[in-house]
Amino acid sequence: MDLAWGHCVLRFQAEAVWSGEDAAGRETALRWTWVDLLEFLARNWPWLVLEESYPIPVTPLFPGSLRREAEHRWESGDLPEETIDREDEAVYRFLCRHDLAMALTGLFVPSLILMRQGNQYLVSCPALGFNVLRPYREIIDTLTALGDRLAAAVADSPQPRAKLANALWQERSARLWAQVVPLRTGLQPAWLEQLAGDTAANDDWEIDPEQPDADTELLAAARMSTGHISIDNQRTLLQRLRAAPPTQSPALDALSARLSSDFSEIGRPFEQGYWLADWLRGALSLAPDEPAHPAELLKQWGVTVDPISLPQCALEAIAAWGPRHGPVILLNQAANQQTEQVKPANLYRERSTLAHEICHLLIDRERALPVAEVLGGGAPEYAEKRARAFAAEFLLPRKSAAAVIRSAATLTAAIGQLQQRFQVSRELTAWQVTNSSAFTALSPEEQALLSEIRLAGSAEYRH
Repeated sequence: MDLAWGHCVLRFQAEAVWSGEDAAGRETALRWTWVDLLEFLARNWPWLVLEESYPIPVTPLFPGSLRREAEHRWESGDLPEETIDREDEAVYRFLCRHDLAMALTGLFVPSLILMRQGNQYLVSCPALGFNVLRPYREIIDTLTALGDRLAAAVADSPQPRAKLANALWQERSARLWAQVVPLRTGLQPAWLEQLAGDTAANDDWEIDPEQPDADTELLAAARMSTGHISIDNQRTLLQRLRAAPPTQSPALDALSARLSSDFSEIGRPFEQGYWLADWLRGALSLAPDEPAHPAELLKQWGVTVDPISLPQCALEAIAAWGPRHGPVILLNQAANQQTEQVKPANLYRERSTLAHEICHLLIDRERALPVAEVLGGGAPEYAEKRARAFAAEFLLPRKSAAAVIRSAATLTAAIGQLQQRFQVSRELTAWQVTNSSAFTALSPEEQALLSEIRLAGSAEYRH
């Protein structure tokens, strides 16, 4: 057992991911030197535990699709060759940190890619076609038990390689602590240096030394805004969040607990969003043809909504709801000003933004977004798709859209009626009509008009 030679079958949710087979095609265990896996876990522990962002500007739902989406970006864009080469290397290095198959040098096994997302892990096995969400603690406890078992197997080995792997495993916590800020914020060293004096040291980021793997509102806001914001705006954002006090929201907490007991995280994200919106409307006794009022709800729940000005920045809102700050939603007033929108459009956008944050407050505080979210930044795509669908359905139920479409004299008149009744944008209205049961009965010309409206707007309602 000097190098942890042994037999292994790796299963995920009862399905064999790594295994062999005999001459009769029956499943057998793989024989290998499993010190490879111990080395992988030990070297990559900080990234497996802390890294939540993809290395290039793509947003796959699961890490198993990262390579495909990266190649699509490279093939469809006008990127310089040197940028593509640099991004290709970044993707490869990311997979070397997160794909357990990369551990076994000289042995080909299917990929099993793990990536943290808040209080969950995204788990992908492209060869078997599964992408699932699992609780953070379940994955970490499993990996820890595996590492401890392998370390025990090589503990008495005289082999230098075994000694080094064991030492790295025992030192993993200290190495993780040293990487918390760069990995949790996604900030490059030069950027962190510019923030020095404000948010450079670990204690300035409000990190708990007893729980260095726990996210904080400041770390999450920095991570999700990085690449979308100037350093001056990021400094302003972090200062505003740091100044926001913790507040109690018992009514919201109680409603969220009720919802969690009823909710099953199955189906596609937009389907979950529709279900959540229908559940909340039911809990609030809102009829399908009755408009919702997100701002009033948030006020009733004790959630602070304040303006913030981040000039020349596309971020819509920054929200925090962790143990030290909030719940608070900061609406970027400059985002509306720079698009030169008229007052009604600004109102519609604000209502949509607040509805989006309501979804996160209700369901994601125990899941993908335990402490904060940045709308328009680098928030996890799975949770964002769900929240976009929720906001659209909560503000304008598809059932109501279909009813008005069927009764109105013209499509244009129906869109106007829906906008006025539900206080939503033309783009959101067009998407809800398109996704309603009335869409297939529209003429080709009417369907084309809806397509034009959707394409003229933003992507915020696309599922």
